[in-house]
Amino acid sequence: DSLRYPTENYMTWAVLAVICFIISICSLAQYSVNNSIVSAVMSIIVILVTFIELGYCLKLTKSQINGPEVTVKKMDELPEVIKNEFIDGIKLTVVAIVYMIVPAIIFAILAFLTGAWSKISVFVGYFTNAGINAVMSNPEAVVNAIPNAVIVDFASSAMFLTILGVILMIVFTLLLEIATAKLAETGSITDAINFKVVVEKI
Repeated sequence: DSLRYPTENYMTWAVLAVICFIISICSLAQYSVNNSIVSAVMSIIVILVTFIELGYCLKLTKSQINGPEVTVKKMDELPEVIKNEFIDGIKLTVVAIVYMIVPAIIFAILAFLTGAWSKISVFVGYFTNAGINAVMSNPEAVVNAIPNAVIVDFASSAMFLTILGVILMIVFTLLLEIATAKLAETGSITDAINFKVVVEKI
């Protein structure tokens, strides 16, 4: 269904293409124009249109879960549709932020409890204490001055944090996908960030 849906809904591609085109043009203008006011306006437009794009993507997910929605038949209905998609885009952004903050907190707590942060800090401390001039002019001497035990602790801690970060990223990316579907189904941020409800959907 995931592979077939895009090829059967050309209007979806057309709408997304228009939205992406608007974002690209505004982003280009933002960095091409020296006028700070114009750049600020372009930045605001990019943010607003990005929320609409996210809301439209959420609408597509919802259409796969609950069936296609009634299309806009009158132009006076368009502002209401855009407003709803903008609100949905904000909801999806809030959910995504939650699913980024939680693994970050877990990562920080485990890094602190296992002592990985302190071991890395000790290693980095040798470079900061040596000073930027010594590090730039003779980095090999600075590294040679570090005890082997500190280097081993740093390497093991860095490897542990890397593996932990990858695992958390994979797990919470999958949970975010499920949470996005839950948000599309119910329209409720509370349900989407309810980890118990989301995990039950696996």
